[in-house]
Amino acid sequence: MSGYVPPTTFYLEPHWCDERLFEVEPFNRSRPLLDPCCGSGRVTTAARQAGYRVQVSDIVDRELFPIG
Repeated sequence: MSGYVPPTTFYLEPHWCDERLFEVEPFNRSRPLLDPCCGSGRVTTAARQAGYRVQVSDIVDRELFPIG
């Protein structure tokens, strides 16, 4: 096994981690959060469910969060 990981690979943490992050960390609600490596969108979804505005990007456009 070479240890090579394709650049489009992403890590999936358990959903509870994303939800808990926004339960315990007070982020500034007057500015949007940036998820620069949104992957499957779990952090972004949890942030939006917690009432935050979020801007997303990733090296691969998975069309999870369409513009418009």
